[in-house]
Amino acid sequence: VAGHAQVTSPNFEQYSIKNGLPSQQIYHCRQDRNGFLWIGTDAGVSRFDGRKFVNFTVKDGLGDNEIHHIYEDTYGRIWFVPFNGKLTYYYKQRFYEQNIDVLVRESSHGRRNNIVFKEDGKGGLYISKLNSSKVILIQGLYSKSIVFDLGPYLKSNETFAAFHLTAGGAMHCLTGQKRLFILQKGNIRDVTPAHFLESFGNCTFNATSEKSHLSLTFYCEEGIFQLRNFSPVLLIEKSRLPNFGNSEPPLIDVDEYENIWVSHSEYNLALFRKIDS
Repeated sequence: VAGHAQVTSPNFEQYSIKNGLPSQQIYHCRQDRNGFLWIGTDAGVSRFDGRKFVNFTVKDGLGDNEIHHIYEDTYGRIWFVPFNGKLTYYYKQRFYEQNIDVLVRESSHGRRNNIVFKEDGKGGLYISKLNSSKVILIQGLYSKSIVFDLGPYLKSNETFAAFHLTAGGAMHCLTGQKRLFILQKGNIRDVTPAHFLESFGNCTFNATSEKSHLSLTFYCEEGIFQLRNFSPVLLIEKSRLPNFGNSEPPLIDVDEYENIWVSHSEYNLALFRKIDS
């Protein structure tokens, strides 16, 4: 008899504290290079090998039992971002603490659950916190950390917003007021294009990977631009975009083929292929 097959049971497996998880409250999962699945909960982290869960808490050296984010770096260190405790990482069967007090002291709540990581491809790991004015660079496995303090360069209430790495190994920091700084070899340099802020006003940015130059794609009232070598280049004119009116600005993303994706809560998703743009 022809007809549609009816699914009588869901095609997934569900795990709970009955299977060994420390809690039902799950915040984040990440699979490491060895195939282990690390699970952050409000009662510690769990490592799953496909058969059993091994749980870790502050008693084992974890910085906090409430883990909101997990990150693995080039060296295989597994970083655990806590809600309110110490930033720690797991390496070769033990936990290590990473001091980030210079970042936390700037927060009114002192919470550490909005830590961001970025690697430079040369063994350097940059760590910062949203709404912070400082960036920590850890060069290699055992080197001392370097602290970049953007505070003296920033305006009132201006804070860090995002990282972007260029092929030359320089780390660019984008602030909430759309200014660009280069962080390299312990130095900080403001490289914001002249008249850029005045010309383009309120806009949203997306950092994209480029092999030869810094590329920040952004939307503003005139259309979608890309900042190349610190000069804005028009990619898509406003007339080709939906009329977003006074609603929130769209999110812009550029994929590995340089196609431009425009997403919006009301206008869904639009694709501008490279040949079109």
